[in-house]
Amino acid sequence: MPALIRLLSDGDIAVNRAATYALAWFPEDATLSLPALATLLAPESTDKGIANTILSMGLLTRNSKTHWKTESWRNFLSHGSVIVRTAAAIALAQNPLEAGLIDILLNAVLSPGELQKLGDEIRFNNGDLAGYASLVLARDGGPAKARVVPALCQQLEHSNAMQSMDVTRALLSLVLAGKTQPLKDRSPDSLDLLEIAALRAVAKHGGWKIAGGTFANFSELARSFGIPDPQEALVHYLNLRAK
Repeated sequence: MPALIRLLSDGDIAVNRAATYALAWFPEDATLSLPALATLLAPESTDKGIANTILSMGLLTRNSKTHWKTESWRNFLSHGSVIVRTAAAIALAQNPLEAGLIDILLNAVLSPGELQKLGDEIRFNNGDLAGYASLVLARDGGPAKARVVPALCQQLEHSNAMQSMDVTRALLSLVLAGKTQPLKDRSPDSLDLLEIAALRAVAKHGGWKIAGGTFANFSELARSFGIPDPQEALVHYLNLRAK
């Protein structure tokens, strides 16, 4: 752990980012890493540097028993960078989500743009902050799902096959929460409006195909939620409702 902490001040930015990311996965050492990471939240830090740091600290405080004052992170919710605002909202998220955080996270999923293609600059969730935001909304945004589900449906429409994995997981987690019977065993007439909207989005815009062939990972995700698979089966299932 001391070796990773020393790398936070390495002159190579890529090394700094890698160390910041790595520290997030050692919650048992949070008492050492959180103070070290906090020094990176200086005003002169870059937007992506702040985002990486606050995401790492957010995971550490969530996954460890270390008490850390997170109130100062709220200053980043009004930051000029959408990357920093989104990272701060993710780090501060708790169940249930407060209204202000929902607004920031919804903005992230409705205006993904650069938030989906950050690559190594934002190591968390493979550089897809919009996808990360969708997963947080699924985890903590249940009470606001009437707002969240339509936004995720819209996000899915503009996602590629890989990006659609997070969005589809978020959508299905929200609309199928608490349902014990697999969807494929339920009558289509039993679906509520949010379920119908989510499933139509998945049927039409989900990542069923990649590079001209079937995307096995997406099909496995669909099966894990008990929805009809392959894509043609889901389309057929939804069409049954109209008869």
